[in-house]
Amino acid sequence: MAPGEYFIIPEIVYFNQFINQLFSVKPVFPKEHTLNGRSFFWSIILSNSIPEVSLDLSELLDLDISNTVGGVYFLINNNSGTGISIWNGDVQMFFLTGMTVINPGSSGIVLLFFQMNPDDTIPESQSLANLSIGTNPLRQPVPAFVFELDYLYTINVTGSNPADLQLGAIVKGEKIDLF
Repeated sequence: MAPGEYFIIPEIVYFNQFINQLFSVKPVFPKEHTLNGRSFFWSIILSNSIPEVSLDLSELLDLDISNTVGGVYFLINNNSGTGISIWNGDVQMFFLTGMTVINPGSSGIVLLFFQMNPDDTIPESQSLANLSIGTNPLRQPVPAFVFELDYLYTINVTGSNPADLQLGAIVKGEKIDLF
């Protein structure tokens, strides 16, 4: 690394053993702070006379910061007779398990990131209207919906084969407790 100023932006990944899923959160400055909604960071300077810096990550526990995933968790219950995937536009998404397909009788969670505001803050809610669920090319559009930041949403998928998949209503769950 060359000498200079760097910003360290922490991201915390943890495993929830009860639902067998990985979650990723990032600390953000609280509403009362002048950097409200922006990613928390440490500013460090490295030079020939200061070649290393130590950071105590436990400081994150003592700071008045919020944690966010930067979007929402979307739980898809596959009650259909075929494996299904989710797309954002033409991009097939990965479930938190690292897979792209949910088998019949299984569930999977995807993280839907929000588009950042022009000032680099994360919006409190966002409409995601470009989602579809099914098999390629037999996909069903997910109805446009305004999602609130850091909540878990659920949708049930039914049908006996790829041609007759039906999407249930999107159901807002609890706000994800991120620590």
